[in-house]
Amino acid sequence: MGAHLLRFPRRVLVVEAHEDTRNLHVEHLQACGFTVTASWRLDDGIRLAAAADAIVTGLCIERLFDGFEFIAAVRAAEKQPGHTPIIVVTAHAQAAIRQQATAAGADIFFTKPCSPDVLAAAVSQATQQDASSSGDQRAS
Repeated sequence: MGAHLLRFPRRVLVVEAHEDTRNLHVEHLQACGFTVTASWRLDDGIRLAAAADAIVTGLCIERLFDGFEFIAAVRAAEKQPGHTPIIVVTAHAQAAIRQQATAAGADIFFTKPCSPDVLAAAVSQATQQDASSSGDQRAS
């Protein structure tokens, strides 16, 4: 996956508690041409979500809050007609966890290990689908 595959720059928010995982996501998505903002905090993540074209999140962000709460808070705060694609990357492979994330509002669910190229392709596809469904006509 390369930056040349993006029709126009997309803003991605990465919200992840584990610094190494967060940095891996950020570095690879930036190398693929995305503009990336990252946080490990609930309040920052919710505040920054409104400006994102896609969100990549784990399910264990802070000790006092979980990713399900983050996803639900983002969905509750959305004001645009469409919605921001939310992609979960987690070590939790249980079907019940996947169902809970989907019920909270996640669009795509990956279990670790997740190839950085697979994640970048999913973000690219999700943001392009979101742009076409919302009528986004940014110039390339």
